[in-house]
Amino acid sequence: MRQAAEPADGPAVIDAVVPRRTAFVRRGAGRASDDQVIAANVDIVFVMLGLDGDFNVRRAERYLAAVWDSGATPVVLLNKSDICDTVEARVDDLRHSVMQVAVHTLSALQADGVDTLRPYLQEGVTVGIVGSSGVGKSTLINCLTGRDAQTTADVRVHDSRGRHTTTHRELFVLPQGGIIIDTPGMRELQLTAGGDDAGMGIETAFAEIEQLAVGCRFADCGHQEEPGCAVRDAIGDGRLDPDRLASYEKLMKERRYEEARSDPSAQGERKRMGRIGAKAARRMYRERRRD
Repeated sequence: MRQAAEPADGPAVIDAVVPRRTAFVRRGAGRASDDQVIAANVDIVFVMLGLDGDFNVRRAERYLAAVWDSGATPVVLLNKSDICDTVEARVDDLRHSVMQVAVHTLSALQADGVDTLRPYLQEGVTVGIVGSSGVGKSTLINCLTGRDAQTTADVRVHDSRGRHTTTHRELFVLPQGGIIIDTPGMRELQLTAGGDDAGMGIETAFAEIEQLAVGCRFADCGHQEEPGCAVRDAIGDGRLDPDRLASYEKLMKERRYEEARSDPSAQGERKRMGRIGAKAARRMYRERRRD
C-alpha cells in the first residue's frame, strides 16, 4: 500500500492496494454464501489441537489442506500436554497425517513448551492461529504477549468443547517484533473451490496418496475396485491407513462439489438433471398408482 505525502498528523489517502500474498479461506455458512477470508498475508499458520477430547486426526488433515491451499506454511500445535498422559501416542497418531509438517507439544496454560515457538515469531513474520473453540488459542496469545490480551474460559468437561470467547479476528504485535493473529474458534471448516491452484492443498496434505496414485494402471483410477490400483495395494500390505484414504476421498469430493457450485454452467446442468429426475420420479409414481 502506498500513501500520498501528507503531514505526520494530517489525513492519509490510500493510493493503491497490494494483492494478497496468501489467504486462509473457508466457505461461509449457507448454500449461496460467499467464501470467507479468515486471514490474509499470513506466513505461518499454527493449527492448534487439544490433547483432550478435541484431538482429532481427521480434523487436522482438513486444516492442513486449507492452510496449504492458502499459500502459508502450517505448523501443528498440540496443546494441553499438562492434562494428557499419552502425549507420545497422540504424536504417533498424527505422524502419517502431518507428513513434513512440524509438530510441537505444549501447555499454554502452564507456559510449558511455548519457547519452542519463538523461532516462528520473528520480526517481519505474520502468524495466524486456527482451531476449535476452547483449544487454547487465546491462552497462548496471552502467554506470548505477556499480558491478558484475550479473554479465556474453561471448556466443558464431558466433551472438551469451549465457548466462543474470541468473536472476532485480532492482530497482536509481539514484544520480539513478530505479528500473531487470533481467530474465532471453528468447530467446522468447509473447504472452498479455491483459485487456479484449487486442490493443491489436498494434494500436498496427502502427498503419499498422490505419489502412490502415479503407479495405478489407469490414469483416472478412482481407487475403488479398479484392477492395478497402487493405492489399494498399499492399503492391502499395510503401507497406507484406510482411514487416511477415506479422509482424502472425502475432502476431494467436497472440493469437487465446491468447484461445481461456483461454476454457473455446472449449476445449470445440475438443475437440468434435477428436473429430469423429478419428472421421472413423478411418472414412476403415477404408473405405480395406476397399477
